[in-house]
Amino acid sequence: MALSPASIFKPQRLSVGARFFSVAIALLILAIAPADALTPPETLRSFQATSFDNSDGAPLGIGGMAQTADGFLWIAGTKGLTRFDGVQFTEFKPLPGERFMQAQLGTLFPAEGGGLWIRNQNTGPTLLKSGHLIQFGPDKGFVGAGDSPFTFFADSSGTVWSISSQAIMNFSAGAWHIVESTHTSDGDFGRGVIDSSGNLWMKIIGRGLVVTPKDSAQTLLRVAFNSKGKGIVAVGANNLLFLEKRDSSIHVYRRNGTQLTEATAPIPIDSNCILATRAGALWIISSTFSVHYVSPGALAQAEKDHSVPNSETVPPPVRKATIIIEDRDDNIWIGGDSGLVRMNRTAFQAVDLPEDVHEISAAVDASGNMWIGSEALTVLHRTPLASTWESTEVPKFTLATYASRLDETVWGANQMGLWQLSPGIRRLAASFPGLGTGPVPYSVIEDNEGKIFVSWANVGHGLFEWDGSAWRDVLNKPAMVKVMAVDRHNRLWLGGDGANQLIEISHRVQRVWSVKENLRVGVVRSILADGDLLWVGGDEGIQFFDGRRFTSLLTRNAEAFKTVTGLVRDASGYLWVQTLDGVMRIPSVEVDTAVAHPGNFVSIRLFDITDGIPAVVDADRLLPSLRLSLDGRIFSQSSTGLAWIFPTELSNAPALPPIAIETVSSGSAVYPAAGINVNLTAEQSSFRISYTTPALSHPDHLRFAYRLDGFSDWQDVGKRREAVFTKVPAGDYQFQVRATRTGVEEAAVTASLNLSRAPAYYETWWFHLSALLFLALVLWVIYALRLQALHRQLHIRVDERERIARDLHDTLLQGVQGLQLRLQ
Repeated sequence: MALSPASIFKPQRLSVGARFFSVAIALLILAIAPADALTPPETLRSFQATSFDNSDGAPLGIGGMAQTADGFLWIAGTKGLTRFDGVQFTEFKPLPGERFMQAQLGTLFPAEGGGLWIRNQNTGPTLLKSGHLIQFGPDKGFVGAGDSPFTFFADSSGTVWSISSQAIMNFSAGAWHIVESTHTSDGDFGRGVIDSSGNLWMKIIGRGLVVTPKDSAQTLLRVAFNSKGKGIVAVGANNLLFLEKRDSSIHVYRRNGTQLTEATAPIPIDSNCILATRAGALWIISSTFSVHYVSPGALAQAEKDHSVPNSETVPPPVRKATIIIEDRDDNIWIGGDSGLVRMNRTAFQAVDLPEDVHEISAAVDASGNMWIGSEALTVLHRTPLASTWESTEVPKFTLATYASRLDETVWGANQMGLWQLSPGIRRLAASFPGLGTGPVPYSVIEDNEGKIFVSWANVGHGLFEWDGSAWRDVLNKPAMVKVMAVDRHNRLWLGGDGANQLIEISHRVQRVWSVKENLRVGVVRSILADGDLLWVGGDEGIQFFDGRRFTSLLTRNAEAFKTVTGLVRDASGYLWVQTLDGVMRIPSVEVDTAVAHPGNFVSIRLFDITDGIPAVVDADRLLPSLRLSLDGRIFSQSSTGLAWIFPTELSNAPALPPIAIETVSSGSAVYPAAGINVNLTAEQSSFRISYTTPALSHPDHLRFAYRLDGFSDWQDVGKRREAVFTKVPAGDYQFQVRATRTGVEEAAVTASLNLSRAPAYYETWWFHLSALLFLALVLWVIYALRLQALHRQLHIRVDERERIARDLHDTLLQGVQGLQLRLQ
């Protein structure tokens, strides 16, 4: 169907060979360019905030937090000490005869080898270990507790240190030992910290910042660095040191041994608390109790031009913050007057979009430029490092976008026709193939020869080809084409038209694949051309096509691959799958094994909304929902959001923490399960066993199962952290509990507890024997009585017979005698 020249813009297109050459050059530039040149900067949108207040059980007025070696988070609030496992807050109650030295607890710090240090301002620290409270004062080496606040910190070996106004101390062999005292210094000691090289940085009242370097002889030598201020010191990644000075700002220094060089301009925030994370970020609690975030990229950029690092203010629910820490899984915990907030870095980074955007279609070129089409807004454009979106003249309802892999061209299709979004000026390349304005297109794609294909519902037969000069109606019968793919042989694959229907077009020859070739995925919603393989995903699962037959990809969870809306294979060979539950990643080795040996199960790692995956995936439009951009990122798009991930930067899933079996309770009796065996009385035939695991990252992903070996089989109880048993016979048992992570198929973590219940008198052997003997006696008595009764009945019968016989004899004799007399 030809169009008039006035309605067609013919872009200048390179030959196929030239376009491949240009792409090769572009990829080479990407390879040699600095990684941070094209990577969008990390922002607070990389984190997801979860708040816990008093209604959740969280303490108020939080003044101290620490994660102990067993993984639990401990919190010091207005009412003592609380332990948090990611789901439940449990108040700590000292054992009989033990108590805290003061009502308001101070700083918390993990102890070497397990346990928790608690700062008591007036009496010295308290060590909580194995449920016991141990006090440390001058008699155990700690000095200077009552003069000024003291702090805890640790060196690279895990040894705990503390600095009071009178001494620098470390803890070993069950006591505190003075390393240096104020008698050898020019003032009282302030806060301190040890860097990765073992150098001790601290504040001395009246002198500022000093450092005592660590040498091979462990000799402490002081090297002065003039600075005055509050004394807040923090060491960060990449040899950075942060210091709060009197000018109410944070100064950033680069450390070279014990020499400091100012790295950036001061950060103008009057701080109360500083946290430098392992990832190189900086979190700040200001004097007004607000929380600020400085990303690693912002620090690096500020160091390049010696400017003020850009900071972001953390929005609610963070309010009146007083303390901030980082746990072992890189979660950030913020405590304050109103409760607790967890900031976990999501695997997928959300793209900040206008609030009124809806139904999103995204395309990203090799340089990281992003184009967003939607229902409500004109097409948006943003460069990788830009912070704002540019509105374009391309109309809304551009819901079909595509970034060419042949050159730098980005295409978009809407009701008006086909648009060239990049490079150069955005222009309408080809008007709608018909009269007036058509319906919203489903999909647009380019084949290996540079021809553009656009699928329109209810227009012609549903699919049109644009060769740069005219449109061609491709199909010879109406079809609903919602998703398309082009393989290495330049074959065009079409899906979305009915269940188990896949159309192949090769050299304008069409073929329909169906259940005859074992295509059994339902409606095809995603197609991936992967070398000589073709992957298809639909309502009923995933299959791969080897040119002859379709074979299903299997996982142990039969429901995992339901309603597949996106398929991507990254450069490392991992297969990424999007469903209504989220995005799954399948290891490349297992994918290859499943292809070579059909029937083998593959394992999955699930990323859901807590990992930054946008919710509300549209399973009928905007397909596929998962896309691999030319700059190596994987994008997940939904009706309301867009997020991306660099697959090569994905860290492994956090290891499953150990399970803690805590108590066995029956009625009002509660037994701690700290040992390996719990003995129940005869009356306690029904009991409960509480258990938990310190899953501070994604606790909702954990599932538990338990059994009482010898009494019950495994029971899958989901997130429940309590086992209930009733009418358990006397005997010896082993309680076993295991935990698995939803979407991460790995070896489960298990724990066990030996449990025995004493028999009641009616469950003892002698009672059973006595009962048996008594029963035998009763049966014997019954038997004897029965024999006696039978004997009595027999005697009665015999006597009756004798009587009858006598009567008969006498009657007969009398009759005979009478007859004889008559005869006579």
